[in-house]
Amino acid sequence: MEPIICEQMYFYHASGKCKNTCSLVFRMKDSVNGQILQRAATLAMKRFPYYAVCCISDGKQYYLKSNDEVFVVRHAEKPVNLGGKEAHGYLLAINYWENKIYVNAFHGLTDGKGLLEFSRTLLYYYCLERYDSAIDPGDIRTNENVTEEGLNQERYNPYVDIMNGKIQLPTEDDILIKTKLNTAQPAFNILNDPRVTFSKPMYYNLCIPEKELMQYCHLQDGTPGVVISLLMSRAVDRLNPDNELPIITGMAISLRPALNQPLYKGSALAIAYLPYGKSIKGKSFDMQATIYRGRLILASDNERLQAGINSSRQLYSAVNNIPTIEGKKQMIFQVVNRYHNTSTFQVSYMGRSNFGSLSPYIEEVKAVNDTVSTGLTIEIMEANGYFFLEFSQEWTEDLYFNAFCQELADQGISYKILDRGEQIIPDIELP
Repeated sequence: MEPIICEQMYFYHASGKCKNTCSLVFRMKDSVNGQILQRAATLAMKRFPYYAVCCISDGKQYYLKSNDEVFVVRHAEKPVNLGGKEAHGYLLAINYWENKIYVNAFHGLTDGKGLLEFSRTLLYYYCLERYDSAIDPGDIRTNENVTEEGLNQERYNPYVDIMNGKIQLPTEDDILIKTKLNTAQPAFNILNDPRVTFSKPMYYNLCIPEKELMQYCHLQDGTPGVVISLLMSRAVDRLNPDNELPIITGMAISLRPALNQPLYKGSALAIAYLPYGKSIKGKSFDMQATIYRGRLILASDNERLQAGINSSRQLYSAVNNIPTIEGKKQMIFQVVNRYHNTSTFQVSYMGRSNFGSLSPYIEEVKAVNDTVSTGLTIEIMEANGYFFLEFSQEWTEDLYFNAFCQELADQGISYKILDRGEQIIPDIELP
């Protein structure tokens, strides 16, 4: 059995609307062959044995345990409940419908980066049999190029050694950069806007030519994540001219570089807060982008992140010392509630997808995440010469999405709306 350390929040705060799940969706060039996908999934799970697990409970805490049940790929448009009976207890599940492949996971198992690595392996084995038996895997992890040393490195959980003191991390007093980048003021909250209603959550997908967006980023001293964050902040500001609160982007940051574990299998995430307030509103877009980029660089400093990990040890220990699962849930709920209203919306960009030789067979890719904390999440993926943006919201109206598209148009960035509809997020069942 494997202890749960830094992923505690996802396990003990998963209930009701807060599912803590994520999905990657791939639109393939042809209808999906279910039998081939099942064989590819079996091979992918063999390559990633640490994802072939289920969650068990002893009444005091949750553990991850190896799962010997058959891993079944479902022919269905909607995902099964992760950890549930239909998923055979697995916290990762795959379904397909027409020409789309859905790879779903519980955030307590892994994050978007880990799920992308698994998905690249899955798609490699699928395309290898479906299209071309000579496909070059490149840097995709396969059963053929894995070593025992490499697999042990992937399995290694640095948080075990951090907790027992074998890995020493700096404290807040040790680091050079001590600036608190998030504001003391609460963020502007779209969920309080009377113009939006909550009959059903919605998604919008659009794509932007990669070359065009990257050229714009270079001209404005930005990155894709910075530019999209700024455009959304300006859209929110445009719709709320009398607002006095800062409009804050919560930007997801990977902790893997700070942990010195690029292959870490779990959910290694932190949030950088990028406020759009009075001091930045009157500046030109390129100056705004420079300020955002500078803040992001400071927030991503390895020593700063390591100090944050070190300070989290007290929380992990406190949670472990609570003798019941219900008690753990109550404590985590209180901790999570402290971070409500710290951001207006969230943005996540994992970088290049690097599908390599698989690219001709993948037409679109999108990431889907739980949106409960802020009500709005923008996921950015890159593939086949395009950036794909998944705009997920808790409300029904397209008010904020249209304002974002207007910002794109005002900046001369071309885009195409691909799809829109009711958002379906995988649910989670824990013992």
